[in-house]
Amino acid sequence: MSTVPRNSPIWFSPSISTLGFIRRMAIAFGLLVFIPLLVLIYVYMASSEISFPTILFSTAITSLVGFYVVWEIVKRVLTLAQDVRRFIPATATAQQDEGGVLQQSFSHLIQQMQSTMAELEAKARLLEETERKLGEATVYSAQVISSIADYVIVTDSHMRVRKINPAVQTQLGYGVDELKDRPVETVLRGTAGGEVLMNQEEMAQLTRAGTLWGKSGMLRSRDGEGIPVQMNLSLVRGAGGDLSGIVIVARDVRETLRLVADLQQAKTNLEERVHQRTQQIEQAMQERERAYQELTRKDDQLVRQEKMASLGQLAAGVAHEINNPIGFVSSNLQMLQRYLADLTSYVTRTGPLMEKLCGGANTEALRPEAEEVAGWVKHVELDQTLVDAGESVVESIDGLHRVKKIVSALREFSHADQDEPASADLNEGLESTINIVWNELKYKVTLHREYGDLPKVNCYPHQLNQVFMNLLVNAAHAIPDKGEIWVKTWADRDRVYVDVRDSGAGIPEANLSKIFDPFFTTKPVGQGTGLGLSIVYGIVERHGGTIHVESRVGEGTTFHLSVPLQPVLKAAA
Repeated sequence: MSTVPRNSPIWFSPSISTLGFIRRMAIAFGLLVFIPLLVLIYVYMASSEISFPTILFSTAITSLVGFYVVWEIVKRVLTLAQDVRRFIPATATAQQDEGGVLQQSFSHLIQQMQSTMAELEAKARLLEETERKLGEATVYSAQVISSIADYVIVTDSHMRVRKINPAVQTQLGYGVDELKDRPVETVLRGTAGGEVLMNQEEMAQLTRAGTLWGKSGMLRSRDGEGIPVQMNLSLVRGAGGDLSGIVIVARDVRETLRLVADLQQAKTNLEERVHQRTQQIEQAMQERERAYQELTRKDDQLVRQEKMASLGQLAAGVAHEINNPIGFVSSNLQMLQRYLADLTSYVTRTGPLMEKLCGGANTEALRPEAEEVAGWVKHVELDQTLVDAGESVVESIDGLHRVKKIVSALREFSHADQDEPASADLNEGLESTINIVWNELKYKVTLHREYGDLPKVNCYPHQLNQVFMNLLVNAAHAIPDKGEIWVKTWADRDRVYVDVRDSGAGIPEANLSKIFDPFFTTKPVGQGTGLGLSIVYGIVERHGGTIHVESRVGEGTTFHLSVPLQPVLKAAA
């Protein structure tokens, strides 16, 4: 390719081959001269008015003009060919003259223009599609922003208002362009008394994170009303990352603040009501405690009265049980008194005789006196007296032991209201109770004891004795003439069990669910309080135990009692 500068005369370029091109230009020049000459000759021959010198002059002028024109065309063509070679590969134009170069270049340019036009058309279509989508996105964004009930304010990087949504217009009273290019603090400030939207710390946080959420502020309407708002601020950056603006979404929190105030007032009212109710509850609890104490006191009285009533019912029998051993003890003592008189008389009679014998008196002389004493001993049966005296003493001791057992059982029973938890053997408690109620049983009941090996139970022993007494007496009263009572005890790993079964009349099914109710009784008026089994149930429940009954009319009744070995004892009644 030529390296001659663009403004250099093209005919001085030694690298341009012009032979073919000049040949074509010469032919063109000849045609430019020859054709006008033929025209002039034709005109001369047709008209005698034009002289031949005129024709020659015209031909010379035409030739000069044609040569100039051709020469200018050649220069411009050569210059154009030189410029075209810069854009056409050297291999494509190395063997071509300027005409071929121009032809090749024009063909190449046409192809490039077609390719460029195709690319431009594709880009135009893409641009049109992009503009359409951008328009749809713009409309969609505008609709979204318009539909937001919160206040939306868009600022530029200098915190000047650029756009507002319809909520700002309709609810705050500003026109579409009224706030445009005005500082955002005109309508929105950070606090009720603040002068700026954000302090330095908040601005730094917004710049660092790109968002600032939950900021409180005060929005001012066109008529000057202050509206408390909560704001979310987000930075808007351009394609290069430079800050282009801030989007502020502010929500009216007047209703929220009103609700908070209402909630606070409701909380205060509720706290006051709770305080009043607490006082009422405390007062009610105190009254309930007093009522409970009074009820406990009355319950204690009722239990004691029931105990006394039970003892009253058993008093005659207990007295008989005491009187029997006391009676034969008294009889034995009277007999011993007579025996003692005989023994005293014997000692009185034999005393002097023994002194005489010890003093060395003649035995033959004392024989009549000795025979008299022997006769008296035989008369009073002194040897039998000694045997009877020994038996009377043994019987008296047994009778006194019997009295002692009854008195001891009565004492324990009568002090049951002062009971304290203790480890007790329920078999022993049953035996103690049987001693008290024995007079109720012995004349019409055959008592069967089936005692198992029982571990000791942590309980109120005398209260359980009262349970046993009520069950045994009820069993005896359920037997009209003669019958049997079975008392059975056994234990497992956790509990002790006691069954009291009788062969009495039985309980009608309709009454089974009522027998533990206070004051329920089937006995005639004056013969029962209806509290016995109710007290039994309360004592068993206080020990964490269970009691239930099985009964068939005409066959008898069984009470099943169980007590845990280590119950959580409730306060004794």
